[in-house]
Amino acid sequence: MIKGKKTYQNIGFVLGLSVLITLVNYTINPVASKALPHNNILAFELENPIDSPEIDLPFPFKDGIGNPDEKNSGGLYLDNPSNVEKGFEYDPDTENYNYYEKVGGKSIKYPTYMDFEEYINYDSKKSLQKYWKEKAAADDINQTKGFRPTLTIKSKTFDRLFGGNTS
Repeated sequence: MIKGKKTYQNIGFVLGLSVLITLVNYTINPVASKALPHNNILAFELENPIDSPEIDLPFPFKDGIGNPDEKNSGGLYLDNPSNVEKGFEYDPDTENYNYYEKVGGKSIKYPTYMDFEEYINYDSKKSLQKYWKEKAAADDINQTKGFRPTLTIKSKTFDRLFGGNTS
């Protein structure tokens, strides 16, 4: 009984230590993108005037400011239509990567920017997510790489039960 209690204490210690390490790591190197809106929001609003007055919705929700990491899709938010262009443009004057969402060449959300390091972190995170999505979507065993031995069993009972050998 004492051995079980000590085991639970060890598990609690390891979990507490891992949570502490995770929190310290996150405070030192946060994962979230720091895409910030440009300072000149007034110019954006002058270029793209509001076409209707403010309406108090019974269930209000915000559309966001144009951050590339926004999770506003599906459900009440709906998905963006196919004519919405999203992407990054490099600005050599400021040495920033500007994220945009446009329809017909006009911005529909506030432009945001990232410096080189933030853009590299964002791009590597997206590439890793895409890689694992493709790996998970590999529904055919032939699409996955790895060791697959061939199996040959010479038995009438095996043939009767399972329909033959597999290779």
